[in-house]
Amino acid sequence: MHIWGRRAVRAAPVLALILTVALAIVVRLQFASTGSASLDADEATTGMMVRTILSGQNGYVFFAGQTYNGSAEQYLQAAAIWLFHLPQTPFALRLVQVALSAGTVVAVYRLARLVTRGLWIPVVAALVFAVGPFWNVFFSTKSYGSYDSTQLVAVLGVICALRATGFLVDAQREQSTTRVRWGWWFGLGLACGLVVWLGLSGLEVLIAAILWVLPWFFRSIRAVVATVVGALIGSLPVTWWIVRHSWTLPSAGGPQPVTTIHQRFDILTSVVGRQFLGLVGSSESTPWPAVIQNSILVIGVVVVVIAVVLRVRGLAAVVTGRRSHRRAVDLVLLVFPVAIVIYLLSSHTWYSGSPRYLFILYPFVAVSAAAVIGWIGSKRTVLSRRLPDFRPIVAVITASALVLTLGSTAIGTAQQAEPEGHTTDAEFVSALHGIDKAGIHDLYADYWTAVPAQYFGANTDVTVAEWAPMARFIGVRKQVDAAKAFSYMTSNRVLTSESQQMPAALDAHHVTYRTLHFGTITVFTDLKPAIRPDELGLVN
Repeated sequence: MHIWGRRAVRAAPVLALILTVALAIVVRLQFASTGSASLDADEATTGMMVRTILSGQNGYVFFAGQTYNGSAEQYLQAAAIWLFHLPQTPFALRLVQVALSAGTVVAVYRLARLVTRGLWIPVVAALVFAVGPFWNVFFSTKSYGSYDSTQLVAVLGVICALRATGFLVDAQREQSTTRVRWGWWFGLGLACGLVVWLGLSGLEVLIAAILWVLPWFFRSIRAVVATVVGALIGSLPVTWWIVRHSWTLPSAGGPQPVTTIHQRFDILTSVVGRQFLGLVGSSESTPWPAVIQNSILVIGVVVVVIAVVLRVRGLAAVVTGRRSHRRAVDLVLLVFPVAIVIYLLSSHTWYSGSPRYLFILYPFVAVSAAAVIGWIGSKRTVLSRRLPDFRPIVAVITASALVLTLGSTAIGTAQQAEPEGHTTDAEFVSALHGIDKAGIHDLYADYWTAVPAQYFGANTDVTVAEWAPMARFIGVRKQVDAAKAFSYMTSNRVLTSESQQMPAALDAHHVTYRTLHFGTITVFTDLKPAIRPDELGLVN
C-alpha cells in the first residue's frame, strides 16, 4: 500500500474518534437543555459550593455537608466560570461535566486500544459509551459532586495498570514486557489516591487493577516508590482534611437503612441492574417492553458466561497472582465481579431510584461490548471459518447495540421530563422575585426546596434555609434563625405534598398564618405565634 494510503487508514479511526467525542458532547448538551435536567437540591448544592468558592468565603474538600464525595469538580466549575466569564446558571455548571465526559470517551478509546485487536473496535467502544444508556448520560451531565471525575480517573488508573505491567495489544499481537516504567506506576498510585478523595465507588475498579499489578509490584523498588508517591499526592486533600479535623477520619455517610445481602441482591437484579443497562428509566418507568428487556438480559447473561469460559484461565491467573495465561482483557472483565461483590457487601446500596453506585462501570461495559464484537468478527473464531463473510453480522450486532443504547437515552430522557405540576426552574426564579416584592425575606423549607431556592435567589434579598438541624449551609441557617420574622415555603419538588403537610403541622400547634401562592410554590407567612422548625417537629 502507498505510504499515503497507509496514513489514511490509520488516520480514519482517529477522525472517527473526534466525531464520536463531538457526538457525546451533543447528546449531553441536548440533555442538559431539556426539562429532564431541572436543577434538584443535590445539583443546586454544587452550584452553591461554586458560588462560595468564587467569593473566597470557604474552601470545600468534600460535597457540602458530607465527609465523602470530593469537591474537585466544583473547583473546576468555579475556574471555568471565572476564566470564561460564564453566567452562574445550571447549564454553565454542566459544561464542566460534559467536558469531563468527553475526556472519558477518549480514555475509553485508549483502553480499548490496549485490550482489543484492530483499529476500529476501539471506536465502537467509544461510540457505545458516548451515546448512552440513559443513566450514563444522566450522571455524566448533571452536577452531583465527583461522579464524572471518579469515572475518568478509574479508567485512567486501569490504563496505567496495563501499561505499568507492559500489557498491550496492537493490530498484530499481544505482548508483555518486563521493563519498569515508573511513570505508569506513579499514574496508578495517583489514581488510587484521587479515588480515596473523589469517590470510593472508584475502588470497585481500582481493586481489580491492584490485583492485576501485584505480581510485578514488589519486584521493583522504583515501582513501589512511584506508586506510593502518586497515592500520597492524590490523597493530599483527604490528608489535609484529617489533620485539620484533629486526625478524625472522614466517614462514608450516616446510618443507612438496614438491608441484608439477599435484599441488596434482589434490588440489583430486579431494579438497579435493569436501570443500569438502560432497560428501565427509573423504579416507576419502563422504556422497553418486557419481551425486549428479558431478551437483552438473556443475551447479556449468555455473553458473560461465554466470556468467563473463554478467559477462565486468565481470570484465575489474575486472582491467584500468576503472570502466565493472562491477557489485557482479563483486567476489564475482572472489574465486574469485584464491583458486584462490593455492591452486595455495602450497606449504602439499598437505594433503588437510580444505578448511581454502578455508574463507574459504564466505560468497562463499552470496552467489553466492543471486545465481544471484535471477537465475533475475528477470523480466529470457529463460526467465522464456516461463513464466507462475517462482517455483515458484526455490523448488525454493532448497529443493534448502538440503537438500543441511544434509544435508552432518548426514551429515558422523555420519561424523566418534568411531570405536570412539578415546580420548574423558571417558576422558582419567578416565585422568588414575587416573594421578594412581597417583603418576605427569611424562610425555612425542606432540603429539596431550600437549596434550589438559595441558588435561584441570588439576585433577590430572599434567604431560604433548610429546616433540618444538620443543614448543608450552616451560615444560611444561622441567618434565618437570627431573623425575628420568618416564614415557611413549600414546592412540588418532592414526591410528598409538603403544601398539605405544612398546614397540618401549623394547625397542630395552633399557629395562625396567611398563605401566598406563586404557581406551585406556597409561602406560609404572618405566623402567630412564630414557631421554629424544631418546635414544629420538622427535622428532615
